[in-house]
Amino acid sequence: MPLISGTHDRKQVFFQVALVSVKLNAEPFFAETASSADIFSEPVKALVDTGATSTSIAPNAARRLNLRSTGKRDIMTANGVRRARCYDFQIAFMDAGASGDGDGSSPLFVLPGVVSGAELNPDKFAFDILLGMDVISQGDLIIRRDGFYSFEF
Repeated sequence: MPLISGTHDRKQVFFQVALVSVKLNAEPFFAETASSADIFSEPVKALVDTGATSTSIAPNAARRLNLRSTGKRDIMTANGVRRARCYDFQIAFMDAGASGDGDGSSPLFVLPGVVSGAELNPDKFAFDILLGMDVISQGDLIIRRDGFYSFEF
């Protein structure tokens, strides 16, 4: 099973992820078996938020990655309901348990489900993606008090 792990500052946990073009009925796959056209983002910074029901994306990240909006919908936030632009994408994680092809890169593991990420509001965050429980619950997340984390899926 793919595993990512690292250290955290005891306040926040960040992952590096990439966004992947949406494939209907997609199965989990390693990106090394996919064509380069499937991956359309550079690595982006994702904040793990176990208190968030769903994943969101910063507006500037959506623009930078040339994502197309799938429309607007009402979303529930800690401050109540608001209308937000949404984007469909898949999340790819770097697999710490596998080695790349010798060029210093790590294989990516793409989760099979399509994420419908709503735009964050406002656009003043030090991260690009907020990973909510819709993504986190697809694996086993361990956040240790000694400053280490692991996420296996």
